[in-house]
Amino acid sequence: MARPSKIKQKTGKKPAAGPNPFGMTYSRQKHSVLGTKRNVPGKPIQKKKESLAMREKTLAVEVANLHKANKIVDKRIGEKNTKLTADERSSQRFIAQRKVATSSKFNLASNADEYTLTHGGRALTTIEKFDRMEGSDSEDDNGALSAEVVARANFGGGDVPINGAEARTGNSRADVLREMIAKSKAEKGARQTEKDQLLDAVDRLDANFASISQKLKPKKPRETVKPKAAQNDAYDRTMNDLKFAAEPKATPVGAAQEGMLVPSQAELEQLQKGSKMATRSTEDPLTGGLNAARENSKINARRPGADVTSLPPPKSTSRKQVRFSEDPEDPADGDDAGAMTSLQIPPRFNDWQNVLLSQASDYEAIIETVKNMAKAHHPSLKEGNKAILAVLLSHLISYYVSTMERYERADATGRAELSEFALKLSDVIYELNKVIPEHGAELLLNFVSRQGKVSLDDENSRNTWIVVLRLLTQLYEIGATFQPLIELGITLIEDSFARAQTALKRRTIPYIQLAEILADIAAKTKRHFPQLLAVLTAAIYQACPISALEGVKSPHPIFGRDKQLFYMTQADDAETHLILRSVFKMVQRLSLLSAASHPESFKCAFSPIARMLPLLPVANYPQELKDIVEEIGAQLNHEMTACGQQMPLSRGEAAVPMLKMLEPVFEEDFNPEHSKWGSKHGHAQQTKKLQQQVRKERKGAIKELRKDSAFIAKRARVVQKRDDSVRKEKVKQLMSGLQGQQSEHVKEKNAEKMNKKKGGFRKK
Repeated sequence: MARPSKIKQKTGKKPAAGPNPFGMTYSRQKHSVLGTKRNVPGKPIQKKKESLAMREKTLAVEVANLHKANKIVDKRIGEKNTKLTADERSSQRFIAQRKVATSSKFNLASNADEYTLTHGGRALTTIEKFDRMEGSDSEDDNGALSAEVVARANFGGGDVPINGAEARTGNSRADVLREMIAKSKAEKGARQTEKDQLLDAVDRLDANFASISQKLKPKKPRETVKPKAAQNDAYDRTMNDLKFAAEPKATPVGAAQEGMLVPSQAELEQLQKGSKMATRSTEDPLTGGLNAARENSKINARRPGADVTSLPPPKSTSRKQVRFSEDPEDPADGDDAGAMTSLQIPPRFNDWQNVLLSQASDYEAIIETVKNMAKAHHPSLKEGNKAILAVLLSHLISYYVSTMERYERADATGRAELSEFALKLSDVIYELNKVIPEHGAELLLNFVSRQGKVSLDDENSRNTWIVVLRLLTQLYEIGATFQPLIELGITLIEDSFARAQTALKRRTIPYIQLAEILADIAAKTKRHFPQLLAVLTAAIYQACPISALEGVKSPHPIFGRDKQLFYMTQADDAETHLILRSVFKMVQRLSLLSAASHPESFKCAFSPIARMLPLLPVANYPQELKDIVEEIGAQLNHEMTACGQQMPLSRGEAAVPMLKMLEPVFEEDFNPEHSKWGSKHGHAQQTKKLQQQVRKERKGAIKELRKDSAFIAKRARVVQKRDDSVRKEKVKQLMSGLQGQQSEHVKEKNAEKMNKKKGGFRKK
C-alpha cells in the first residue's frame, strides 16, 4: 500500500487571516476604574469600512430613490374620501383649477374671462385680416377654417384672402432694396435739416449774448487801470529757478527734448564757490585734509553743477538745437552736441585716461569732459548706454583713487587743489551712481570685496581700499535706511581689526584711518562698535610707560604687547603727535555719542580708558595734546558719575501674605449617619448620569450626521462628474458634426462662386 503524499497532507484550508496590526489602536486609561474594560483594542479602519458599506446599503439607496415612485398614486381631489358625492368632488376640482389659473394673487378671474389667442404679441381679434377672413359656405365644417386658409396663414407668411380678395404678392428683392435706399436717404436728409436748424439757432443765441454782454460789462476808470506787467526774459527765469529750487532734481527726458531751459554749469559753480571756500577748515595731514570738505558736502545739498541727471541728454546732430542765448541763424552754437556725441569711452583705464588728458588741460576741463561723456551716453539716447556708463563709473573710481594717491605725495599748494578736485570728482561719481544704481552697486561690491581680502601690509592695496571705503560713505546715505554696501564695509573693517597684529608704528596708520571711518559711521548711525573701542584702548595703552602699567589689564593686542609704540619722549615727534591727536579726538566723539545713546553701558566701556589717562606722560606732550587729554579726563569722570553705579538685575521678593482666617459654619441638623452628598444611586446621581449619556449620544449623532452629509456630497460629486463627462462628449460630437456641415457648406458656396465666375466669363 502506497504511502500518502506529504504534500497532500500539508494542503488544506488556509487558516483564517488575523486582524491587521496596523489597523488597530489601543486605548489605555490613565486611571484604573472598577467595572470598566482595560486596554480594549479598537479597529478604526475596519469600522470605517463597515460604516461605508452600511451607508451604501441604506443612505445611498434612499438618495437614489429620492423623488421617485414605483407605483401609481391617485392624486385626484376627493377620490379617496368616500363621504363626498360625485358633484362635490367635481366642484372641489373645479375650484382648485380656477385658483391655479388666476391672473393675480388676490384678484380671482371672473367667469366671463376666456383664453385669448395671440399672434406677434397682439390678440387675434385686434388683427383685421383675421377678423374678416373669408368663411366657408359649407355647413359640414362647423365654422372651422379650410385647409387652404390654414396653409396660407401658418406657412404662407400670414397673407390670407380678405372679403373675397386675393392674397397680396410679396415684393421682389429689387423693390425691397429700392424702398430701403429711399427710406435711408429720407431719414438722412431729415437729420441734416434738423442739424442745420440747431446750428443756426446756436449762432443766433451767441450773437445775441455777445451784443448783450458788451453793454453789461462795467468800464474801469483810466487812473485805476494798471499797466501790463512785462514778461521776464530768459535770464530772470533762470535766476528765479536758481533762487527757489531747494534741491536739483533730474530733468525728464521728454521735457529736455522739448527744449527746457537749463542753466549752464559755470554759473552754478560760481554761485557755490563762495559758500564752499567759507566753510572749508584747515587740513588734517593724517586723514588727507578732506574731513571738513566732506562734512560740508554732506550737510549742504549736492551742488547743481555736478548733477549729471539734471542735465538734459544732447539731441541728435541731424536736428538744429537753438538755445536762449544764441543766434538762431548762427550754426556755430550747435557744435557742442556734435562734439558731445563724438566722445568715446575706451574699455581700458589707461586708454581712457590718455583720452581724458588729451582733451582737458586743467582740473575744471577734466570735470567738464567727464560730464560731457556722461551726457553723451545718457541711457535715454540709446539702448546699451547703461553698460557704457558702468565702464565710465569704473574708470572714475580708479581715477579718484589715483588722485588721492597723488594727494598724499603733493605739497601744501598741490593738496589744496587736489582736495577741491577730488571733492568735485566725488560729486560726479555720486550723480553718475544715481543714473545707474544697479551697475554702481555691483561695481562697488566687487571692488570692496576684492580689496578687502588684501593684506593691509601692502601699501598700494591698503591705500586703495581706504580711499574706496571713504568714497562709499559719500555715495550712500548712512543711518536713514539699511545699506548692504555700508554693512559690508563695516564687516570688513571689523575683520581687519580682529586679525591685525603689528609692531611697527608706520603700519599702525592704516588702522587708525579705518578707525576714523568707523567712527564717522558710528556718529551717524548711533551704533556701538566694541572693536573700535578696543583699538582706541590699545592705542592709549601703547602711549603709557611700562612702569606705570602694573596692575592694568592688557587690552586687545592689535599693536603688540609692551611695545610703547606711541610713547612720546619729545614734544616735536610729529608722527606720534598726529596719531595721538586723532585717537584722542575719536575717544572724545565716541564718549559723547555713547553718553547720549548708551548711558547704561558707558561706565563699563570707558572705565579702562579713564584709568589709563592719568598714566600718560602729559609732560612730554605739546600744549594742544595736554588740553585734549585734560578735557577728555574731565568729560569721562563727569559722565561716569552721572551714569552712577551699575547694579545687577534682580527680581524683587514678594511679601508673603497671611492666611485668611475664616469663621466656621455649624450645621444645626447635622446627622452623622447619613451621607452629606446623597447616595450614589440616588435620584440626583441618576439624573446626572442620564444627562451625561444624553450629551454623549448627541455628540455621536452630530458626528454621524456630518459623516452622512459628507457621504451624500461625495456621491453627488461623482454623479455630477459622470453627467458632465456625458454632456461634454455629446457637445463634442455635436460640434464635430456642425463643423463638418460648415465645411461642406463652405465648399458648396465656393463651388457656386466658381461656377458663377465661369458663367460670367462665358457671357463676356
